[in-house]
Amino acid sequence: MPHKLIILGSGPAGLTAAIYAARAEYAPIVFEGSHPGGQLMETSDVENFPGFPEGVDGFMLMDNLRKQASRFGTRFKQSMIESVDFSSSPYTVRSSSEEFKAKSVIISTGASPRLLGIPGERKCLEARALRPARPAMEPFTAIWKSSLSEAATRLARKPFS
Repeated sequence: MPHKLIILGSGPAGLTAAIYAARAEYAPIVFEGSHPGGQLMETSDVENFPGFPEGVDGFMLMDNLRKQASRFGTRFKQSMIESVDFSSSPYTVRSSSEEFKAKSVIISTGASPRLLGIPGERKCLEARALRPARPAMEPFTAIWKSSLSEAATRLARKPFS
């Protein structure tokens, strides 16, 4: 029997969809992919999310969204989806080891940051991905500050499209 709803992506869009769908008794399954919680898991201050006039820590926001979705019955799978077949209903969602059928699929896979290639950039991003306590991040701040002029130069040469 096919699932009512599968959601690909566990960032703010995917988890918000999961909350609404679960409350409407669609019993969603959220596939978290390679980056559970999305880019906000690496963001310390989110200033533009509705309902937080003073801003909110990205990790806390995503943790709360996940807990809220779970509370209403959302199920989570930590698996990468390799393909989705929309040619016939129910749709087929495939991971490397499993296949799922669903009446509806929401794709909310988000985006990836565009890297500049400045010295220390990868090291800083890797440190942030580990999500240590904030004081442990202070040494990496110097890497960014010392590379600001180089970053500005690279941005000028490689504008966003």
